[in-house]
Amino acid sequence: MTYSLTCQFTEIVANINSLALVEIVSLKYIIDYIIFELY
Repeated sequence: MTYSLTCQFTEIVANINSLALVEIVSLKYIIDYIIFELY
């Protein structure tokens, strides 16, 4: 019971982390693009 719960939690955290990584990278590209457009 506890083991499967821990596994699910680890999977969810891994999914969130990979999503967050994509968000951060795309955000960085957007910021770079805005700065490039402004200057």
